[in-house]
Amino acid sequence: GEGINKEDLAETASKIFDVNKQELLNDLNSEKSVITIAKKQEKEKIEQLKKYLEEKNIVQGINIDKDTKRFYPYNDVASNVIGFLGTDNVGLEGIEKKLDSVLKGKEGRIVSQSDVNRNFTKESPEQLIQAEDGKNIYLTLDIKLQSNVEKYLKQAIIDTNARDGIAVVMSTKTGEVLAMANAPSYNPNNRVGVKSELMRNRAITDTFEPGSTVKPFVVLTALQRGVVRRDEIINTGPLILNGHEVKDVA
Repeated sequence: GEGINKEDLAETASKIFDVNKQELLNDLNSEKSVITIAKKQEKEKIEQLKKYLEEKNIVQGINIDKDTKRFYPYNDVASNVIGFLGTDNVGLEGIEKKLDSVLKGKEGRIVSQSDVNRNFTKESPEQLIQAEDGKNIYLTLDIKLQSNVEKYLKQAIIDTNARDGIAVVMSTKTGEVLAMANAPSYNPNNRVGVKSELMRNRAITDTFEPGSTVKPFVVLTALQRGVVRRDEIINTGPLILNGHEVKDVA
């Protein structure tokens, strides 16, 4: 834009938005017709930019476009279940991805028909189609239970020097998932440098042999059918399925 001091703009933008000053200056001095300074910024930073533009009396050449940014108030709690949005506000993991079409709603728009001179035609009056808010999604997770499960899971990994861990708590009456924890996890508000494998919900994406976790179901079924007595010692020796031994790894 005319009247914009590129050096000064790059210096100011780098401080407000934490962008690389030299890279921005290189873009400003290039032949690019449109340059994006920063995306997904908080309102207070936008206000700082507006104040700078007013002080320098810059009225054109720099646009501030409306955008939305998802904020996760509980940070890394249940992050692997909830997932996150990409820069284009499309869900990329977890519930955000699975139910993206339900959550995002629809943009409003004006529909009209005009002739070659851009005059509206009488046959098709202007129509305003209202925007629709996305719907709310309510999970069965209990936030207190989820937080505690994550806390103790992280501590168990430290105590056992394990690589990672998963914990799932379900209601025995309804089958609802009350807590589903992954460790290590991540903060969806700040994914810079986070490896992609930490972002997936390993409780439902990874495959594990059931090991000892299958024993209660076998014993309960045996008791229910009267195959064994309550005071009987049961030998839960190796389980063979289709000629394959399910190893006791859990």
